[in-house]
Amino acid sequence: MPAAFSGKSLLFCFVLLWAPSGNTDSPIIDVLSISGSAKTDVARQLGEPVHCAESYQGDACQYAGGIEVVFMDGRADWIQFAPEVEIPFEPAALRHIGLLPVLPTVRNPFRMHWDGHQGLAVVSMYGSGRYVALFQVHSFTTW
Repeated sequence: MPAAFSGKSLLFCFVLLWAPSGNTDSPIIDVLSISGSAKTDVARQLGEPVHCAESYQGDACQYAGGIEVVFMDGRADWIQFAPEVEIPFEPAALRHIGLLPVLPTVRNPFRMHWDGHQGLAVVSMYGSGRYVALFQVHSFTTW
């Protein structure tokens, strides 16, 4: 081993390279715990809805923090989240919705899309190219 590197400096370099980038705090919303849940269970996690209305897909409910959940057959299926903070538009942003960051199935400057990620039918992230504008998750149905 070259004299310039000790075992401690190599370990330090490994930790720096291995450490995940971005915010590793708990997610703003955990879509996996909401996915498939009944309205009462979602309300326990997100608080009571601000507003609910019937739509052609099912009951659509808005919650504090820019979160919308569409319940199909009584289960949370579509989950949309418009972050109120600046989240860099990159795969690591999935951590903010409780998902593991992986390379997307489809990517362009304004949209990333994952098929079947962590058991969810579709996960999409839209943005300005710099920050995330919207996360959209379809738990079971695609459209």
